[in-house]
Amino acid sequence: MKKTIRGFRMSSRFLPVRTFILAVCWTVVIGGVLGTARPARSVEVVEVSLELREGGDNYDDPCFWQDPTDPVAAAARLPRLIGGYRVHAGLLMAFAAAGLSYGLLFRTVLGYEMRAAGLNRVAAHLAGLHITRALIGAMAISGALAGLAGGIEVSALTFRLYDQFSPGYGFTAIAVALLGRLHPAGIVVAAVFFAALDTGSTAMQSRAGVSSVLVSVIQATVIFSLIAVDQSRWRLIARGNQPAEAGVPPPAPAQTA
Repeated sequence: MKKTIRGFRMSSRFLPVRTFILAVCWTVVIGGVLGTARPARSVEVVEVSLELREGGDNYDDPCFWQDPTDPVAAAARLPRLIGGYRVHAGLLMAFAAAGLSYGLLFRTVLGYEMRAAGLNRVAAHLAGLHITRALIGAMAISGALAGLAGGIEVSALTFRLYDQFSPGYGFTAIAVALLGRLHPAGIVVAAVFFAALDTGSTAMQSRAGVSSVLVSVIQATVIFSLIAVDQSRWRLIARGNQPAEAGVPPPAPAQTA
């Protein structure tokens, strides 16, 4: 069935495109607003994000999220890649998003500014980089990726939008980013690892009688081990940069002719 939108006839095959455009645009606005909070008010973006999330969860309007939405139209659903399995086209979209993120971060000026501002905001500001643009751009792009993930979840798995349809993917994404060393390629590997653990936990509990909590323990152990390795490495680097001990004279300067 075709619909007319402002004089343009649009086939139902464009429904998935419109769905993701709406999801991405909405989250880009939210991410951009959160990005302006850091340079304007000097507040932590994570704290503001958590407060907005709690405010949304505690919204008591009976007309808001009381019932799930209508099912997503069949034309707007993402197709399965392999028959009989839950693997869908969203996987290809995720790989494409990771590739575009790599190109943005390591092949553009904005990506360089975002990486520099993330490593050391003061040093980046002293170097003359556009910190405000980098922060707003990073949050807006992060919002776009979050909206893309939500659109994939609704269009490929749940097929409807309802309250608490995400079991905490945002917090899991922080752990995935840490495990992936904040690199798009590493994040893809870490995401597949976490997904395999989460997917296998249900089968492990039903078939082997092993509690699914063990998966959370494994994930936490991997993250803590990574943090311990990083701390040890930075301590070794700091120890190597320490000045000579008292009583040991510094090396003599080179003689000039």
